[in-house]
Amino acid sequence: MDKQLIGNHFAWFFENKVKTLAKITNWQNYRPLSQPVEPLIFNLEEFNKALSKIKNKKCFGPDGIPLKVAKDVCKSFGQEILAVFNSYAAQGMPKHWKDARIIPLFKSGDKLNSKNYRPIANLCSFSKIYEKLVLDRLEIETQNLIGTSQHGFRANHSTHSAMLELQSIIADGLDNGYFVIAYSIDLSAAFDMLREDILIDKVKGKISEGLSFIISDFLRHRTIQVDIEGTCSDKRTLNIGCVQGSSLGPRLFTTYVGDIKTAINADHYTSYADDSYVVVKATSLEEAIAKVKVVSKKHVDFLKKLGLVVNESKTESVIFTKKGYIKKQLDIAGTFVETKSEMKVLGVTFDCNLSWEQHIRRTLQKCHSKLGVLRKIRKLLTVDQFLKIVTAQYYSVLYYGSVVWLNSTTKSSLKSLINTAHFKPLRLAMNDFHKKIKRDDLSRLCKRANPIDWVRYSLASLVLKIYKHREPFYLYLSLNETLYTVRRKPLIGRFFDNSKGKVGKQKICNKLRFMDSLCTDWIGKDFSNDALRRMLKKTFFPYFNDK
Repeated sequence: MDKQLIGNHFAWFFENKVKTLAKITNWQNYRPLSQPVEPLIFNLEEFNKALSKIKNKKCFGPDGIPLKVAKDVCKSFGQEILAVFNSYAAQGMPKHWKDARIIPLFKSGDKLNSKNYRPIANLCSFSKIYEKLVLDRLEIETQNLIGTSQHGFRANHSTHSAMLELQSIIADGLDNGYFVIAYSIDLSAAFDMLREDILIDKVKGKISEGLSFIISDFLRHRTIQVDIEGTCSDKRTLNIGCVQGSSLGPRLFTTYVGDIKTAINADHYTSYADDSYVVVKATSLEEAIAKVKVVSKKHVDFLKKLGLVVNESKTESVIFTKKGYIKKQLDIAGTFVETKSEMKVLGVTFDCNLSWEQHIRRTLQKCHSKLGVLRKIRKLLTVDQFLKIVTAQYYSVLYYGSVVWLNSTTKSSLKSLINTAHFKPLRLAMNDFHKKIKRDDLSRLCKRANPIDWVRYSLASLVLKIYKHREPFYLYLSLNETLYTVRRKPLIGRFFDNSKGKVGKQKICNKLRFMDSLCTDWIGKDFSNDALRRMLKKTFFPYFNDK
């Protein structure tokens, strides 16, 4: 089959998908865009800072210029390129910068079904550098517009901080005798539904005129071309949405939905990019169910006003209790959803009593399936090469979210299974098939920490960064309430366990009793991230530190 014909089919599909979800037949007419009276002017320091964040990649967009080459050109002709960028900030981007080269990436299922492909966008290399320059200014001017509940694409935030926040809220509610209900709402093609006119109205008067002009210009008249093995389709225009793969896209989207927490008035709201999780709690189950109905109606109405599309079939809800699974029908924005015994939160399974058993067993199954491949490639690699692959492909799966689920409440039998899974690839690395090497010696030889020490290191690093940057805000407040100061020595802090039951020990402030010795020396002191990492490694991994 003709490659260009296939490309045209994909381009038509991506364009038609957006039109269908947005429920429009003709593209909207834009309001006139006039050049700003006071355009943004970037200086050389900002330019060099943005350039340092660009990775030396070989990928290229419709212009055919690899990103690495564009970065080298900018380093050599910094003043000249900066002058060109400042002219674009005042007059608008060139048209060819708004082209995107789309490569369809197969996910799973039927290869002849267009829905089973994910569109990966490659943009012009110089436009990506320009975006990085604008992004730094955008982050400064919109820092108060994205809310404290957003953990996506923000410094000192991550999926781990989002999950820890949600876990602490649920555990705190259960500890205080509340019925806790959490639900998640899935959005269809969230970035593709972003409306330029709505976004500009939301930020009007809150950001500078020059930045507002750049955002409008960036979002308008985007085009796509699908690339099938080097053959490109005809161009298609997308006049709504934010192209995925851009540097500005994530920040624009988080600004777009930044005031959602205030609008829905829930007990707690946590989000990571377009993934959102709402928690309500009440003294009785009936009251909690009634609150879910009211809050979810406000939630969905808010999203629809922004032109976003809710995927009702993927809505999940769980009633969290200390006892076990409660099956109910919840009215979530007019759609009846049956509660489940568990829900996925950013890749980690939260079960209804926070036991983590289902998540751990599924993780162990994934890791077990990787062992067969590791056995086959072991003889082809050196020990160091093999261990790097184990860390990247095996431990990244085994320990993802471990600061959340590997804690004092986890069953000892599950901890034993985690330990066994941890040391299996290390025995492969050392060819110790008869288990003659002790586990402590194995950790020292391979320089890979045991599970408990690794979780303590990760949690200590996260907590000290939260204290240093006062972010994420909720976790900082939670920790600050728990840390008290001894009067005679005001710089000495102590964490204490204030939980009333087993579940409450999973609150972030109740995981930290092992940090008492760290608090004595480190809380209140300003360390660089590198210095902090070195000190933590010496503390938690003394058995294989280099002398």
